[in-house]
Amino acid sequence: MLGRPQLSRSSCWLVLLVLLALCISLQGASPPALDVLTENTKSNWFQGTLSGGTSISDDKSRFKIGSASVKYVASGGFDSWMGTPASKTAGWDLQAAGIHSLNFWLYADNTNTYLFQNSSPWIQLHTSATSYFELHSTSEVMNNALTSWQRFTVPFEGNAAWTLSVVGTPSLTKINWVEFHADTWGDGFGFGIDGLEFSTSAVTALRFELSSVRLWTGYRWVNNALLATIDQAEVGVLNSKATWVSSNPAVVSVDPRS
Repeated sequence: MLGRPQLSRSSCWLVLLVLLALCISLQGASPPALDVLTENTKSNWFQGTLSGGTSISDDKSRFKIGSASVKYVASGGFDSWMGTPASKTAGWDLQAAGIHSLNFWLYADNTNTYLFQNSSPWIQLHTSATSYFELHSTSEVMNNALTSWQRFTVPFEGNAAWTLSVVGTPSLTKINWVEFHADTWGDGFGFGIDGLEFSTSAVTALRFELSSVRLWTGYRWVNNALLATIDQAEVGVLNSKATWVSSNPAVVSVDPRS
């Protein structure tokens, strides 16, 4: 008769440690704190462009927070970018951390006749090279940052100022790197980024959009719109992210399919 195998106490501890390590490995990394990615970190950034050469440096003469900003310079034009981290293996779990937006200060240099184009800047949050979220400015707001620092708040769900596009199958549970893109017609430009921050962006106000509301007795209304004020900007709230209730069901009832 075969006996039942027994684990020694040391073996049990080893199993528990292995299981703990496995659980930790399955959890995503926490995003870095304010300015960690933009304070004397040029070696942790990568660069690219469709034409010409590029360089990245720690700019200690022009900064908004701390003692330096990260400066990108391109000798050519058209789509040009820099990103972080250089390893492209950050594994940030933005969803678990409750992160809803990216905040940063930006300073631009551009003496080309037509300045920035293609609705610069735009930001990409990459899970992989073929799976990423792209948040594209809806106007040439980068021209507002010429020779002066401007602060930008980019909500991941998009709003009137930022359009969200989804390429492939990215996930906010695993963002491996972030890229900043700009486009100019002409050769030679630059921009600096400082105070980069992944923000929880607490909601300070909610507004129910009434401009398109039309209610008739017995009809179902489906084009409801809820707007949240986050960091002085309004962001559309997806129905799946909100719970709708009626304070007087006898007048207006809530359909769970809405």
